[in-house]
This record gives sequence, C-alpha cells and structure tokens, in this order.
Amino acid sequence: MPSNSAADEPSAATCVGCGGPLPAARYCPRCGQDERRRLITWSTLVGDAARNLVSLDGPVLHTLRGLATTPGAAVRAYLDTERRRYVSPFAFALVAGAAAVAVERRFAPAPTLPPDASPRLRAALRAQALVVDYSHVLTFVSLPVLALVLRALLRRAPRTAAEHYVFGLFVFGASFLLQAILSPLYLLAPRIGPYVVQAAPVAYLSWAAVGYLPGRPFAAVGIALVADVALYGVATLAGLGFILAYVHLS
Repeated sequence: MPSNSAADEPSAATCVGCGGPLPAARYCPRCGQDERRRLITWSTLVGDAARNLVSLDGPVLHTLRGLATTPGAAVRAYLDTERRRYVSPFAFALVAGAAAVAVERRFAPAPTLPPDASPRLRAALRAQALVVDYSHVLTFVSLPVLALVLRALLRRAPRTAAEHYVFGLFVFGASFLLQAILSPLYLLAPRIGPYVVQAAPVAYLSWAAVGYLPGRPFAAVGIALVADVALYGVATLAGLGFILAYVHLS
C-alpha cells in the first residue's frame, strides 16, 4: 500500500502560506512566505527571532525606530498601509510594560514603614507600594479609556476607537520603555529624578499627538492631554479601590 507521506507534503508548485501558485522563487510573491523553511525546528525558531531582532528592516527595530523618531507618523503608517512592517501593538505594550515594571522596581526607592505604625496603616502602605510598583499594569488596562475619550472628542475624524486604542498601545508602550531607560535617575538624581521619569510620558504623548491627531499642534496636544487625564483618573480610582480592598481584607 502506498505511503501517505507524499500526499501530506505540500506541493512544490503551491505556497504553504496562501495556497497560490508558486514560481521558482524562495518567497511567495503574494504573501511573502519563505518556501525554503517549511519544517519548523529549534534552529528555525531561534534564527527567525534573531533576524527579527537585529535586522535593520525587521519589525522590532522598524517599530522602535519609528516610535523614537516620528511616533505619530509611525502609528498612522501602521494603521493605513504598513502593518506587516511593525510588531503587534498589543504585544509591544504588554512586553514594554513588563520590562518597565521589572527595571523600575530595581531603581525606584522602596517606601519605609514607620516603626510605630498601626496594622491598618501598614496594610495601606504595603498596598500603596504595590500600586506604585505595578502602575504600568493599571495604565495598560485603562488604555481603552484613552481611545474612547479621543473618539468622543474627535467625532468628525475618520479614526475609530479601535484605531485610537492602537495609538495608545504604541505610544504608552514606548513611554514605558522611556521610563525604564530613565529609571536610574531615581538613584543618580533623587531630588529631580522622579519628576523627570513621571513627566517623560506626558511630553512623549504630546509629541506623538502632534503627528497623529488632526488639526493644529496646540489643539492636538490639548485633546491628547484631556484623554490622558481621563485615563490616569480611571487608573487612580482603580488603584485607590485596590488599596481600600487590601486594607479591608488585611
């Protein structure tokens, strides 16, 4: 009885990615599938990851370069035409937030507990420390608020709330990385370092808004700051709720 292995193998004349006709080339002209790498191996996974990280035209460096030089234009390019050249905005913000939490916990000063503090005060301070340590998580979860406020303020603009959410993911993901880079200032300049670290995301959001939002620069910055205040208001209320619940259950 003939083996089914040959039937299970994809035809050399069809693309394994889209099923379309395949010319004598390494990459499919329709979807870009690499036809020489059909079998996934450990070396394939490591090699693809390394190429994406170090390639000057890879999605990781392309995303970082765009967000570092022209963030508003980079977000518009992702939304309009060039999504395959960028990393996933959700994954980018998630990884950047996790990295920022890990780095800032290393440099940010830990709160001190008064020796004569009551158990309730000690619980409140511990809960506050947790909220500060994981403030990026609260910001990440509250990003839909930014998108909804931008949509409400820009009803005549063609962008949807989902597209504004992508803007928030990219911009706040880059802000998380910026805060992680600046976090050594907590130790190097303890008097002004915390203010610089906290002000950097606001300045970056304002810069990105000028290139992303329609209208004049001052109007774009004002709209972005209103949405930013709404976002941090919701995140602050969530943090206060956590502190009250932690103290009540302690």
